[in-house]
Amino acid sequence: MCSCSPQVSCAPKTPINLKCNPLLSGSQISWDPVPGATYKVIINVNDPACCHTNQLGYSMVWNVPTTNTVVPTSVAGCFSWYVIAICPDGSQSPASIKVCSCSPVIVAQCQDPYNLRCAIVQNQTQLSWIGGGLATGYEVELTYDDPACCRSTNLPTQQIFAVSGTSFMVPFGSWKCFSWRVRAVCPGGYSNWVSGGCNCTGGIIANPTSRQGSSDGNGDGATALGSDIRVEAIPNPASDFVVFNLYGAEKLQGQALEITIHDITGREVLRKTVDSEAKVKCDVNALSSGMYIYKLISKGELFYSGKIIIDRK
Repeated sequence: MCSCSPQVSCAPKTPINLKCNPLLSGSQISWDPVPGATYKVIINVNDPACCHTNQLGYSMVWNVPTTNTVVPTSVAGCFSWYVIAICPDGSQSPASIKVCSCSPVIVAQCQDPYNLRCAIVQNQTQLSWIGGGLATGYEVELTYDDPACCRSTNLPTQQIFAVSGTSFMVPFGSWKCFSWRVRAVCPGGYSNWVSGGCNCTGGIIANPTSRQGSSDGNGDGATALGSDIRVEAIPNPASDFVVFNLYGAEKLQGQALEITIHDITGREVLRKTVDSEAKVKCDVNALSSGMYIYKLISKGELFYSGKIIIDRK
């Protein structure tokens, strides 16, 4: 006679408590166990909801017998992922929430670029910066039609250029309006990305009545379009809520100020009125993980814009 399979009690419950732990080799992902189940992990490489890249996206399905696995950096550097529990009888749970990967641990061995500048040289845009002696090169990322800088109906797109020196001439034919940032290529990885703000080519700015924005140096790609106005977003990245603190808003006394939040397509997803203490607290529980643009506006006029990250890890 043949053996009989042991009885296994398995209810196809949705996996919960998804976590990601950064390792030198990649991202270790895990979740709470569903008794008696194995798992199917769906990995969406270069998902724009999680990854700031212009590389082509694709999906993978991994069958995992335990409640954790490691996704090597060589297989997928940045991705979104979710889990489905599978019982021995073939029944499946609903899909878990989708979360983002975590960056692998990289030891930066050279300093961040600094003193970023944008200039027009012989009718061409030149980006420049100062870097440390240990850098082996640099990467420059342009975000065309960035809603933080540009008034456009086009979706933002990114392009990364490898640069050997500390300056870069933007190719002719590129979009006239973009934001940019640069990082150093180090012997052991990369430095942090440093934002250079908006371009300096005189392209269409989000508010044509305001002067062209310039980076305020707070590291979130923020652009000040109104004189002496600054907005600080805390925490950033955020998961449950974010507080916007306004500085210099007394210069706009008597004006009705609002904070709006937009996704990367430019769609407005949240709007709040600034209170008397020049502070706004926004509940972001309903927003998916990814990058968003926030704007300080009054009667349709843009005074400040910046970026926040919603992180569900």
